[in-house]
Amino acid sequence: GKCVLVGGLARIEVIGDTKPFLFTFFVANDIKLHPTSSANADNFIETHTGALLTPPLQKREESFEWEHHDVEIEGSGWKEAA
Repeated sequence: GKCVLVGGLARIEVIGDTKPFLFTFFVANDIKLHPTSSANADNFIETHTGALLTPPLQKREESFEWEHHDVEIEGSGWKEAA
């Protein structure tokens, strides 16, 4: 699957049908977006927390866990935004 890390704030994963997709993010200039594969996301988070991924998060050794939310988005392809 595919994944976008929104600074140290969120991890957005596309699960299931991975046809080409487009997300638009409205974030402050200091928050960097990091597209990566879902398989590489955990390693990227552990390696870059507090540096590339800001605002800094607690280290995983401190039992930090992401909250999980399922969101379904439907659209009509490139003709209509969801």
